[in-house]
Amino acid sequence: MLQNNLLKTIVFSSLSLIMLVSSTGCSAISALNPPTATPTEVPPTSTPLPSPTPIPPTNTPEPTNTPLPTATPIPPLAIETDGINPFCLTTKYFSSHVDGPNGPASMPENAQAGTIDKKTGTITFTIPAVSCTFVVRFNQPAPTGLKLQIWDARPQEPFIEYDMVANPSNPNEAYAVVTHTMVINPPKWWMDYILTVVTADGKELLKSPLHVQKPLPKKCWDGSYPNPVTLFCPIQDS
Repeated sequence: MLQNNLLKTIVFSSLSLIMLVSSTGCSAISALNPPTATPTEVPPTSTPLPSPTPIPPTNTPEPTNTPLPTATPIPPLAIETDGINPFCLTTKYFSSHVDGPNGPASMPENAQAGTIDKKTGTITFTIPAVSCTFVVRFNQPAPTGLKLQIWDARPQEPFIEYDMVANPSNPNEAYAVVTHTMVINPPKWWMDYILTVVTADGKELLKSPLHVQKPLPKKCWDGSYPNPVTLFCPIQDS
């Protein structure tokens, strides 16, 4: 009986010791090999996209207005210096009117050029003639509606008026062919008039004395000229 109790005591003690050792061993093993910590998953962070490098603003130049070409101003209509060309087809060489080699505003061969006095502005036609042509050159194309007028000594209105026509060979020129008897072959050795050139609206572009002159014959016995029509001298009293 005693043996059985002792045996139980020994067995119980052995089991207790084994349990104690096992418990201690597990603690030691646990201490030597601590449990591996399960890694905590770190949520992925959003990698920020690279921001574009700001480009410094440049000053855009304001558009410049390209200036429109300015029209060249047209000078007032005027007769050019030395722009008057008168000539007559005298009866010595002509029996009818003919045009010159470059058209009606050009002077034919053997025509008699007129003269212009630089001091007085007097224009002289040499007559008798079948026609006298008056040519004017302007600083720009000749306008339409130009008139050539001839006034007598006590003018109230012109007694002769001609349309001036643009020269087809030179648009800056205009001309008129004068055929009035009181200009090309008056019953006098000479006559004096006033010549004007006016625009269609009546603006005066030229005003000059006009002198028409026949070649003078030898004087008569009394110092006078023969009658310009009959060419007779006065009868001398006996």
